[in-house]
Amino acid sequence: MINIFKEAFKNIKKEELFILIVISLAIFFTLEFKKYLFTLFFVIILNGFYLKILKEDNNFGLVSLLIDGIRYIIWFLLIFLPIYILFCLAPTIILLQLGFSLYKVVVITFIISFIPMLFLFLYIPIGEVDFAKYGFSSFLRIRNLIKNIISVKYLIFITILYLVYSIPVIFIFVKFLFILSNILALYYGKKVETLYYKKYIK
Repeated sequence: MINIFKEAFKNIKKEELFILIVISLAIFFTLEFKKYLFTLFFVIILNGFYLKILKEDNNFGLVSLLIDGIRYIIWFLLIFLPIYILFCLAPTIILLQLGFSLYKVVVITFIISFIPMLFLFLYIPIGEVDFAKYGFSSFLRIRNLIKNIISVKYLIFITILYLVYSIPVIFIFVKFLFILSNILALYYGKKVETLYYKKYIK
């Protein structure tokens, strides 16, 4: 298990790091100058870059990055929004309309949404690699993936992975470093997810 994280570190490429630093700077400056449309543009490119990493595709052309970025965002929204609307938003609205206190609404909604959100928490890291390999037909493979993610090995893997993703919080008061560290942590995480998928899922 630890070897996967070590190997992922060795697979980091200087040219990919350079691209991520440039994107980080672009996102930072567009946020600083409140050019949010440009921020969105670079966020789409960033997501396209991540999908390229998951696909192990070295075609970093601008058009290709934009297309993959949009595909990646659509996939995430198709996974996240139905669960959020059904198990978080809808119960909140219904309970508030029924006159429940805010405290009770929060507790009941948390209980209702716990299992679906836990599924997202477990599925997304390996599901996004599956999406990179199979496109939107990966939705048909969710049942097969569930068999793989319900294991002690995967739970240990996912725990370490999310600890890596939490490291950037130490830079929260330094805006650029916080942006850069988040982007680099996600980049490293994609490398790790890809290796885990190839070794234990594929």
